[in-house]
Amino acid sequence: QHRRVRYGRAHGAYFFQDFTDKQISIQRVIRGQLGTVISNASGAEVHGLELDVNWLINDNWRLSGGYTWLNAEYTDYKVITTSSADPARIGNCNLVEAGGRMVCEVDRTGFDLERTPDHAWQFTLSYQGPAGMGRLRDVQRELPERTVHRGLQQEDSQVILARQSEFRTGHG
Repeated sequence: QHRRVRYGRAHGAYFFQDFTDKQISIQRVIRGQLGTVISNASGAEVHGLELDVNWLINDNWRLSGGYTWLNAEYTDYKVITTSSADPARIGNCNLVEAGGRMVCEVDRTGFDLERTPDHAWQFTLSYQGPAGMGRLRDVQRELPERTVHRGLQQEDSQVILARQSEFRTGHG
């Protein structure tokens, strides 16, 4: 008699990361040409929640998925600029003296970190079974996945809370 066992796993994690002097890439005009420069934002925080599930539907089929929520923002990030584009894009300008002339200090505190979407998800349905002549066939289909790139360089503190659950059911 064939006994079918179904198996699943669920996992969740909360994390918090606090960064000082987070390295960022910014574009500046250098000797008349646009170039990329590495700069530092004084502070940033990331709060996040990750969930994933994996379910073995039967001997051949597996369904899995994952979800990530992020709240990532600058806690202290001010930049001196002579460009009119930065204040227009960011929405603020505090006039300060630098090098004997008045320039804008723009404040990005509270703005989202780059390349950190609020929501990301991934789903996979896969099949593994006979393909003939005793060989196994493994077919996997992934629905569009959003990848989160945090680009965070230096950590001051980090908190991670995780919970994992597993379940099995069997029928005769």
